Amino acid sequence: MDHIVRVLGTIDRDASIAAFTSALDLFTVESELEGEVLANAVHTVFDASPGKRMTAPTVIALAMTHLEFTLETYTAMADKVKGYLQANSGPRFMPNGFTPLARFSVRKGPGGGICRWNDLPLTEK
Repeated sequence: MDHIVRVLGTIDRDASIAAFTSALDLFTVESELEGEVLANAVHTVFDASPGKRMTAPTVIALAMTHLEFTLETYTAMADKVKGYLQANSGPRFMPNGFTPLARFSVRKGPGGGICRWNDLPLTEK
């Protein structure tokens, strides 16, 4: 309840809404910035090896070299990179065949791994 503003013991509704809105705006900007930083780190890994498939641990480890973290925050940051990969992996296009859907392809088994869709020919599914 950090955003509750009281004036003479009573809640000031408008000031409370303004305080919450300001905090929410700041959180939104910080989250978007963090997402951009994660995206840049992951894409830097694929920029260095276009079209190559890599295991998730490899992509995460290489992306971590482009991020700022401490020993205390390493695991949390690595989890965020993993979450970014998972959230942005999947089929290349929507069922209509034209609308882009995911940034990364994940293939399991021999010859598998993660790669960036933009680095693959359009004929590859």
